[in-house]
Amino acid sequence: MEGARFDAKWEDLNDYLFVNDDGVLEKKNEALKDMTLTKLSVPAKLGGKVVTAIEDETFCGCSHLTTISIPKTVKSIGKCAFADCVRLNSVKLGKAL
Repeated sequence: MEGARFDAKWEDLNDYLFVNDDGVLEKKNEALKDMTLTKLSVPAKLGGKVVTAIEDETFCGCSHLTTISIPKTVKSIGKCAFADCVRLNSVKLGKAL
């Protein structure tokens, strides 16, 4: 996946992101920031779990990310969740934020 810019499908990100038992979206490893991910839509439910929060620094360093959409199920976003996402110019927030 390295080198090509793409719009992420969640199947592509299973090695990088997961939802814990509390509904918090977390990164599994630091390799996520090395991907050339450009657009991402966080699902309301992943792996049978409702996504209610985004962990601190989850997308930190994803420098190719330009667009993200966050569902209304997400009620909180951790600190620095999008730090160093220097190309991020479009963020759609759910009503809970």
